[in-house]
Amino acid sequence: MTDEKTPIWQDNEKADTKGGDVGATGGEPFGSGAIYHDSTQSPKARALLIGFVGITTAMVIVALSLCISQGVQTGQHGFLYFLIGLCLVFFIAVEIILIKFIKSGDLAKEKAWFLYFVGFCILLESIFTDVLVMN
Repeated sequence: MTDEKTPIWQDNEKADTKGGDVGATGGEPFGSGAIYHDSTQSPKARALLIGFVGITTAMVIVALSLCISQGVQTGQHGFLYFLIGLCLVFFIAVEIILIKFIKSGDLAKEKAWFLYFVGFCILLESIFTDVLVMN
């Protein structure tokens, strides 16, 4: 297998780059894929995704807290503000279900644009909720 002058790990690297061995990267050779990010996303795209999710989460938390506080302060018709917050929660539940579908493989990864669309709609709904509650 190896001659005495060649270290053992060097033969393994040569075998890995030939494509004969298949690793955990989905059919790619061991030495060709990135370890820490999804093979369908670059690190920049991953950072943009995390930023988008962070902004959307912050907006949703603000909207829900405003709905709850306004609902408590209003008294008799406070349930209307709770319903607005509940609508936002159900919309988030749809987003989470879609994420689980993509992660499980039931929905193709090429359809990830739809997740961004639904996330943008959640962001818009939380902005409109903030405007409605604050008036």
